[in-house]
Amino acid sequence: MAKVPIKKKTSEDFKKSLSWEEQLDIVANFKKTNMLDNVDKKPQKWLILPKAFEEPTQVCGIPLNTVACVKGLTNTGKTTFVYEVIKACQHQQIMPVFFDLENTVRSWDHAREIGVEVEETIDEETGEVKLRPGRKMMYFDTNLLYERYGCFDHSKSQYAAKPTRDTYVIEDVALAIRTLIEQQRNGDLPVNLMFIIDSIGCGDCYKSAVSKSSNNMWFAGALSVSFQTILNDLIPSSQSVTSEYDNSFFYVNRLWKSPTASGLVVAKEKGGGSFTYATRFSVFLGGQETSGLKKQSLVHKGANYTFGNVVKIRVDKNHVTNIERSGEIASTKNGFCSISDLEEYKKEYKKFLVEEIKQKTGEELSEKDFTECEFVEE
Repeated sequence: MAKVPIKKKTSEDFKKSLSWEEQLDIVANFKKTNMLDNVDKKPQKWLILPKAFEEPTQVCGIPLNTVACVKGLTNTGKTTFVYEVIKACQHQQIMPVFFDLENTVRSWDHAREIGVEVEETIDEETGEVKLRPGRKMMYFDTNLLYERYGCFDHSKSQYAAKPTRDTYVIEDVALAIRTLIEQQRNGDLPVNLMFIIDSIGCGDCYKSAVSKSSNNMWFAGALSVSFQTILNDLIPSSQSVTSEYDNSFFYVNRLWKSPTASGLVVAKEKGGGSFTYATRFSVFLGGQETSGLKKQSLVHKGANYTFGNVVKIRVDKNHVTNIERSGEIASTKNGFCSISDLEEYKKEYKKFLVEEIKQKTGEELSEKDFTECEFVEE
């Protein structure tokens, strides 16, 4: 009598013998064994900005663990915004890592007036008091970037014996950020980080610097390649509960005016769309065709003392809370000021000017000697 072959049970047979709940139990155990069950996100955290920002936008500040930006034409308050972000980081125990690619910081006096904590140093030869970034900030200007990474060959991803270019490049910034995150993960930098770039449209890419020629497509490509992992992985991944630290990214974007087919002028962002796509929260200052600012000034004996500008502000992209509102904000020498508080600020600034002019000239005057002047929109 011939033997009847034994039919082996297949995975399909095994699956049919189990109930759906039993299958789910097996999957749950598989996920736990393979570390696939710990994918929860942290509650959304915010970098809290002054009420002058919250009143027109209905948003308390900048979302953390994500990519955010401020953009606008020249003279609309972008630098003030940067200092407000740095100040907020210092107050919330976040280390701001400031990449000053425009070399706009000639001195730190304006930053200190806004509330940024800086350090005083004394020149031993002259006795002059100077300001510099203190313990609560990391600062990179273009000179420091070149000193640290000028010998790095970005085409080969390795250091060379000597520099192949005479300037920093945008890839240096990406390299610095990735190095800092690596040092953070290794335990050498145990602090939350906020990377701040002012501004992303500055400088050259490595290919342009080496060839000593400029090409917008090269620059846009370099931005996309060098920052892709940072914007799409290293920053948003810190939102996971498995991430020990909160890492965030905030940048200023330069705008350029571009005419449309209908003859209208619109403001476009520098550097192509790679940063735009990764950005989850965006603030626009001023107008599309002009800065749209209204100068706020006080007048004494024919001299205008401009203490601030009023500009339009709007959240034009918000993938965090989906709130997109607009209004006006005053940018002053002491930071942002609510429109509702502007009259009180004028009074305080008058007192400041009275004392300043008295000290410089010895002139006797009072607040009544000043008249108010509001310039037309620019």
